Amino acid sequence: MPYIYEEVNPKLKMPFVSVIIPVLDDYVRLKKCIRALEQQDYPKKQFEVIVVDNGSKNKNEIIDSKKIKIVFLEEEKKGSYAARNLGVSVSKGEICAFTDADCIPFSDWLSQGISKLILEKNCRPVAGKIDVFSKVEHSPNVVEFYEQLSAFRQQEYVDLGKFGVTANLFIPKNIFDDVGLFNAELMSSGDKEWGKRAHSKGYPTVYSETACIRHPARSTLVSLKRKNLRIALGLHQLSTIQKKRGLAFFLSKIRRAARVVSDIVRTIKFVCQILIGSGSVMRGKRLPVALLACYTRHIKVAESIRLELGFLPRALEESL
Repeated sequence: MPYIYEEVNPKLKMPFVSVIIPVLDDYVRLKKCIRALEQQDYPKKQFEVIVVDNGSKNKNEIIDSKKIKIVFLEEEKKGSYAARNLGVSVSKGEICAFTDADCIPFSDWLSQGISKLILEKNCRPVAGKIDVFSKVEHSPNVVEFYEQLSAFRQQEYVDLGKFGVTANLFIPKNIFDDVGLFNAELMSSGDKEWGKRAHSKGYPTVYSETACIRHPARSTLVSLKRKNLRIALGLHQLSTIQKKRGLAFFLSKIRRAARVVSDIVRTIKFVCQILIGSGSVMRGKRLPVALLACYTRHIKVAESIRLELGFLPRALEESL
């Protein structure tokens, strides 16, 4: 089947793509990701895979491929955005396609993402759909079900937040020359910070429903807690990127407080939708999912307050 962009312009060459994947102690799922990349319908000679290890304790897992080119690198600086930056710096592609070690791309992920990017004027970044799945298909536990309802709302991020998460994101490499790389100091929300920076420079992110990857849902309270501690840390770091003094300092504090209130309001709306909604929520899971929503919001709000008071982030204590 011909690619969309070949139909629009047969003379248009298929760009070389660099798929960049950070990994930290997750080589079992990385192997599944690599196998899915081997099945891409995009020409194998037209893309490379750059895997950047970010301090894994166990690197004994050997992952090789006779079908696609894989480059393995190591980034000592802690943080997935530092790892992604290293990947960008050595990439040979005209396009950088980002995903994560635990993701499974659909077989047409690259072709659909590149098609959307090329058809967009000014070659804007493209954020693709993220399908959250459970360990047992069609039979999620309560935590997984909550994740399926609330996690990786990529289109909402693009439409309202002006960014796309790096689990599924295509960026023309020349945009980095103008916008800069990801902020390597951030432990979370680096994709949000970069997306807003790109938007302000005239590179708004667009959404693709067809460039799809699958992402496993977190399945335990511990993993859900770690995720929300990391998000709270990232948002706190975002708020303190620029040092403010005088009136600007107090206004920034007010904005942070307003953001916390806004998060609480969104949680209340989500809980109400769950409790009074119709068939979208599986029978028997309404109350547990609503309680999980309150629990995760409590984790983020409490951690945000701790960080504002100068306490060390619990996200680092949890070895994220």
